[in-house]
Amino acid sequence: MDKRTDQKGWETGLRAVAVVSIVLLSFGGLAACETGSVTVDSASAARGAASAARDATTREAVDHHRVVPMFPESEERYDDVIGFEEFEAVVAENATQYLMGDIRRRFFRAEDASPLEIVRHYQQQIEAAGGTVLYQTRDPQSVVVDGRELVEYFNRHRQDRGMSTYVFDYFQHPGLITEYVAGVVPSEGNEVYFLLAAGRPDARQQFTGVRYEVVTIVAD
Repeated sequence: MDKRTDQKGWETGLRAVAVVSIVLLSFGGLAACETGSVTVDSASAARGAASAARDATTREAVDHHRVVPMFPESEERYDDVIGFEEFEAVVAENATQYLMGDIRRRFFRAEDASPLEIVRHYQQQIEAAGGTVLYQTRDPQSVVVDGRELVEYFNRHRQDRGMSTYVFDYFQHPGLITEYVAGVVPSEGNEVYFLLAAGRPDARQQFTGVRYEVVTIVAD
């Protein structure tokens, strides 16, 4: 074999090695790109999962107005979200407490119960939640604080639904209450005040059962 043939073979071999190296580098680069892509996709998925978890937490945030369970088999007829407002609550035989915060009023009907049974349920639930019963009376119609009746205090921010047949028991309710209880419950760093008034509708209107209304104030 002459010198030119030997050099030509050497050059051919060198080119083959170069081609193989380029191919290997190409596959290596592709693998690196794929690894990088997987890493980016994983990070993106993790961020998405964290965002979804935050959204779920927000959706499942504690409803402070419901930290005390309602009386079993009650029908919630009206749920009025008043929002951030002020409220003067009767918290003793001769004293009120000025509150400010997020307010909600809910009106319930319970057929097979008495007003006292409902009030006792809420007293027990307030205490079970680590709260305090501030005041309770079985004669709220006679309570007058600073020249104003208890019912007048309790009616603050009450919605006007007119006087049609379907809402007449709601309309007449405050004037017929025979039970009242006020309490406060701690909830996730907040103080939630519960004011409840219960009574029976006027039998002459052919309504049955008990009506009760719960005012909750998440104090600011």
